[in-house]
Amino acid sequence: MHIAVIGAGIAGLTCARRLQAQGNSVVIYEKNEEVSGRMSTRQTELGGFDHGAQYFTAGTGAFKKQAGAWRKAGLVAPWGGKLVSLEQGRAKPAGRASDDSQQRLVGVPGMGAIGRQLAQSLDVRTGQPVTGIEAHDGQWLLRVRSATVPIAASAGPFDAVVIAVPADQAVPLLDAAPGWPEQVQQALLDPCWSIMLG
Repeated sequence: MHIAVIGAGIAGLTCARRLQAQGNSVVIYEKNEEVSGRMSTRQTELGGFDHGAQYFTAGTGAFKKQAGAWRKAGLVAPWGGKLVSLEQGRAKPAGRASDDSQQRLVGVPGMGAIGRQLAQSLDVRTGQPVTGIEAHDGQWLLRVRSATVPIAASAGPFDAVVIAVPADQAVPLLDAAPGWPEQVQQALLDPCWSIMLG
């Protein structure tokens, strides 16, 4: 099958790798210039800032195994950062789980390293936001913008499309799938504020 994946975050890249391993032809479209999505590392003159996910934990057996492989490859390492919770204006140490399932891990040298590793050997087209999906003779066409092309272009046809972006970004793409926008709108995200200081 010829499959498009929209979004080159960890979910989209992992999905694309599995689909490609099964013998499918996969193309990933990413609106940003870099892969990793919310696990990106923003590079500045002061160094890298992990402004999305500052760390992650592995709770399931399959993800523990993957995190272990990344650790052996030097792609992730334990994180000993100090966390606090604010309660009524007072900072208190956040609880730290004692079991390995909740060990906090970080990408090395930054969280974006994980996405860059996952993207290897995949056809990832960065800087190309998908603005729409439409049905075409039992397949799907994508409307894609690019900074180098003044008008939106069509990509495809694809046998299937995987949308691996946050719900609020997915809803505008689902006009061709009746009933889906309403279901996707029910997924709510908790915001996370990041401050990058140097």
